[in-house]
Amino acid sequence: MLTPPQGEELFFASAPLYTEDLLEQEIRACGGQIQRIHRTGIHFTGSLECAYRLCLWARVAGRVFLPLWEAEVKDPEDLYRAARDFPWNRHLSPEDSFALETRIRRPDRGGSAGPWTDERYCTLKLKDGLADYFTGEYGRRPGVNTERPDILFALHLRPGPAAFKAVVSLDLSGGTLHKRGYRAEAGEAPLKEDAAAVLLLRSGWPEQYRPPVLLDPFCGSGTILIEGALMACDMAPGLYRSRFGFEKWKLHNPDLWNRLKTEGEERRREGLKRRVDIRGFDKDPRMISFALANIRRAGLEGIVRAERRELSALAPPPDIPAPEGPRAGLAAANPPYGVRLGSEETLLPLYRQLGDILKERFSGWTAAILCSSDLLSRSLGIKPEKVNKLFNGPLPCSLCRYVLFSAAGRTPPGSREIILSPGAQMFFNRLAKNARRRFKWARKNGISCFRLYDADMPEYAAALDCYEEQWLHVQEYAPPAEKVDPRNAERRRREIQAVLEAGGFCGPAGPVFKRENIFFKTRDKQKGKSQYAKLSKSNEKFIIREGGLKFFVNFNDYLDPGIFLDHRKIRGMLREAAGGKRFLNLFCYTGTATVYAAAGGALLSDSVDTGKAYLEWAQDNLRLNGLYRPAHQFIRREALEFLATPEAAPEPGRSYDLIFADPPTFSNSTGRPEDFDVQRDHLRLLQLCLSRLAPGGEIYFSNNFRRFKLDEPGLEKLGARAGEITGQTASEDFGRRRMHRCWKITRITPPAAP
Repeated sequence: MLTPPQGEELFFASAPLYTEDLLEQEIRACGGQIQRIHRTGIHFTGSLECAYRLCLWARVAGRVFLPLWEAEVKDPEDLYRAARDFPWNRHLSPEDSFALETRIRRPDRGGSAGPWTDERYCTLKLKDGLADYFTGEYGRRPGVNTERPDILFALHLRPGPAAFKAVVSLDLSGGTLHKRGYRAEAGEAPLKEDAAAVLLLRSGWPEQYRPPVLLDPFCGSGTILIEGALMACDMAPGLYRSRFGFEKWKLHNPDLWNRLKTEGEERRREGLKRRVDIRGFDKDPRMISFALANIRRAGLEGIVRAERRELSALAPPPDIPAPEGPRAGLAAANPPYGVRLGSEETLLPLYRQLGDILKERFSGWTAAILCSSDLLSRSLGIKPEKVNKLFNGPLPCSLCRYVLFSAAGRTPPGSREIILSPGAQMFFNRLAKNARRRFKWARKNGISCFRLYDADMPEYAAALDCYEEQWLHVQEYAPPAEKVDPRNAERRRREIQAVLEAGGFCGPAGPVFKRENIFFKTRDKQKGKSQYAKLSKSNEKFIIREGGLKFFVNFNDYLDPGIFLDHRKIRGMLREAAGGKRFLNLFCYTGTATVYAAAGGALLSDSVDTGKAYLEWAQDNLRLNGLYRPAHQFIRREALEFLATPEAAPEPGRSYDLIFADPPTFSNSTGRPEDFDVQRDHLRLLQLCLSRLAPGGEIYFSNNFRRFKLDEPGLEKLGARAGEITGQTASEDFGRRRMHRCWKITRITPPAAP
């Protein structure tokens, strides 16, 4: 079990599949620190207030658990003995009632579960251990109440190397949090509250819509409408629940909880004053009566409206004001699936009708449609801007989002009308051409972060990197003042910014970048310590994906955001080569190569850098991927000094099977007694690397100096040979611009004569 910082607790929050990024945002908003991310939940550390706040404000989180104890158990009798010895009286009294829930994770790849096949039997053994503990201590025991227990415990059994690991947790939420408490009536195929929240959050509701306008043409019992109102009016979903699992817990802090509820009530009162327009329609009068009853229970009368209306009469509200932002409104719907309500074939005309209405009447809007199959989504006749997987309870669905255009209009709703100079128009055209090609290539190859444009036109010298189709990182190459009129440089800088903020260059199938998600910087020639200097202190980090792994990036505070995109293939090579090997990452920066090596099965790794912030960042990247272990060490030393001092390794004299060295072109950082020049000093660096290289080991050496020339004769004298692999490591999105050169270096046997 992870060890939380002093004064904090370790918690686990569960969530539906494919929503871990949204869950992470909720946890961070409540003050939690992320420790480990899983497909169905997140381990995080924080105070009790953080856990209470998450229970109150969670829209995506399913449950919030406080792990109490864990044990290695070989059979159910081991589980009984561990339960019997645990001091349960810290958490409940003999007068309380309790219930137990058990979940067993079977071994992967068909392994044997041994005696762990019957969840009910495991629950019984845990209950017997708890009961016998209380009987021994007090002569009486708590009662079991499976319907409404005072305390709910969860047992999670998962396979380990030699035995199963049992983790027993207190369910602070007291049952799944998607049951908000406002929905008393529902139809035959209701949308779960958390699924409705995910639909809205993925669609940018309510931040991207000013004023917030939401319309649901298949509103049913009103779940999307109510969840949308709770978000737009800053209302905590937990205010509607009658009870939580911690309220009878012996360590519960009622004063803290009452303060948080009071704060939630105050925010609710202020939120109800906001200007929002939320309307729902359904052709079934019975469903409209359900929706109105649920709206009343949620206290949203006057905020949310629902009325009976046929789909053919669907149209945007005529009385809404003009939008202050780029999007006119959100049409969100959970149409019939054909799973519970009829067959898919009978629903095709309905979906075609919906698609036609959206295209004809909702120009400038965004649509978010939940579909159970590709057949139904294709029947809409609109190409989606984005598709996300989603579960509505046990039903797998696709959340399809559409940017809607008018038949005549050619300006996407995410763009502004601007007048471009001839040169800026050429820049726009080149950017649009690149976007069509690069987005298609990236999606085909599963690449979510890539270079979109790299000074393709010398007059508009900038590098544009796209991250997760959400963020655009722009670095303008500062022109030489002696060659370019500063006034012309400033004009072109403004034109670049205007084109990007106006949007539209990605076309209807591409993303629309929000203005606040475009980060502008000027990349001047870096000298000395300035190349690593902070630009600001926002400390705002985002999570991006690459190669099935996750990494933190910071677009505000540093010139480079934390990952070198041109090293994508090098990192993949290191992962392939790292299995069972000892890995050394010199000039490790944010540790992206270390994460790849660890994911590839590296036996151990040492990551060396002079920057304290970068080493902490590297450790966070390992934690983000669940790979942080004592075998992976982080060393704050200058690379040449570390190599020249064998005792500086975690194990004195440690040798390495795989070394990655990506030095800067020039550096005189505070951690180095003398400056470093890659052309002048690379042979000395490689000589020291060879001194720490195990027999049969490999060195991957890379640098970004355009005029670099490797001293191959000098290497041969050192008993090594280098083979250039730049052709294998160059990435397609960087085109002809060679960002780096890379060599694989091995020993010569026998070494060449000096």
